Amino acid sequence: WNKSDRDYKYPELLERIFDTLKKNNPELGGGKRKPIKVKTPQVARDGPKKTVLINFTEICANLHRAEQHVLDYLFAELGTTGNLDGSNRLVIRGAFKSKDIENLLRKYITEYVVCKICNSLDTRLNRDSTTRLYSIHCSNCQASRTVQAVKQGFVANLRRKK
Repeated sequence: WNKSDRDYKYPELLERIFDTLKKNNPELGGGKRKPIKVKTPQVARDGPKKTVLINFTEICANLHRAEQHVLDYLFAELGTTGNLDGSNRLVIRGAFKSKDIENLLRKYITEYVVCKICNSLDTRLNRDSTTRLYSIHCSNCQASRTVQAVKQGFVANLRRKK
C-alpha cells in the first residue's frame, strides 16, 4: 500500500481499515456486541409508605458508580428522599413499583453509564474540579463525553421559623 502509484478506490480503503480494526481490536471491529447485563433490582415494600431496594450496593458496584451519585439520581427522579440502612439497602420514602425502579435504573444506565460509541458498560464517571463538569470515559474504546450533573428535585424546607 505504501509508495504505490496506484489510485485506491474508497471501498478498498474502507475494507483495509476494517481489516486492521478486526486484527488489532477484535471486540471493536467484529460486529458482535456483548449484551448489556445488569443485576435486576430486588425491590420490596417496608410498610405502606417505604420501598426498599435490597441489592443497591451490588448494582452500584456492577455499574462502577458511586452510591451517592446513583442515590441522588433516583431521589431526584422520584421526587422523594430516603437513605441507606445498616445492611446497605436503599430505603426510599414512598410506595413505588418494582417496574418504576427498574425503568429509572435503565434510564440512568443509558444516560450515565453506557458508552455512546461502542455500547460498552466499562466506563468511568469523573468530575473535573475546575469546570465542575461530569465526564464519562470509556475503558474499551477510549472515548469520552460530558454529561449533565444530576438535577436536584424540589425539596421542601420543613424547619419552622422561630
